[in-house]
Amino acid sequence: MRILVFDTSIPYTTAGWVHFAGPSADADIRDFAQLFLPAKPGHTETLLDRLDLVLRSGGLDLGQIDLLVHGLGPGTFTGLRIGFSTARALHLAHGLPAVGISTLRIAAASARHTGTVVPLIDARRNEVYCGAFAVSGQGDTAEVTPLMPECVLPTTAVAQHLDAADVPRPRFFTGDAAALLSADNADAPRDTRQSPQPFSVTWTARAGLARFLAQGADDPHTTEPAYLREPDARLPAQPLVIRDIAKPASTTPK
Repeated sequence: MRILVFDTSIPYTTAGWVHFAGPSADADIRDFAQLFLPAKPGHTETLLDRLDLVLRSGGLDLGQIDLLVHGLGPGTFTGLRIGFSTARALHLAHGLPAVGISTLRIAAASARHTGTVVPLIDARRNEVYCGAFAVSGQGDTAEVTPLMPECVLPTTAVAQHLDAADVPRPRFFTGDAAALLSADNADAPRDTRQSPQPFSVTWTARAGLARFLAQGADDPHTTEPAYLREPDARLPAQPLVIRDIAKPASTTPK
């Protein structure tokens, strides 16, 4: 079973595919490919080309994909709309079922840290999108359990909110907004890398497959991104046009 994974919640594009040995969330992974690159000039201009690139790297086309798994948010308004529009268009054009996975949960799983993991995504306006998860195990089989509802918070209120929600210590902060924490969190362990930790497409694919097998595909007409607040950006003036990507190369019969 082959799964196409992408996320456009943050200013980086995650794109990849995972080939499982069978249609089971416990199946071994036969092969995978992924990329994690800055979305410059934007997801609108880069997403389809990057999906095409990652598919072709494995000699694949959309006809060989069984499931789409994409980031549900929270994140940038425009980025989320691009991701959802792409998932919906690929579903309509190719009949591919799709499921969304929380971007904060993906970030927690990708931190390569066990215990209490607090992913933070920059929400601008001196605010962050915040989640808290208990992470056990490693790699694509890590168990990631929510410890509180996801929310948007001022950077100065993160510690107080986590304490009020009884989120266990020690806490490991990760994500592109970990460096924005107030002095109240200055002694907390955190991911100090300047760029966000790449999202794990293998974990995301396995989590998406498990959700699909348990609950079925999302309804592409009614499923909405996890915005958590009103948008501070507008949709692109020009609508996203979905073109064919990774078409099989024509061959001459022998």
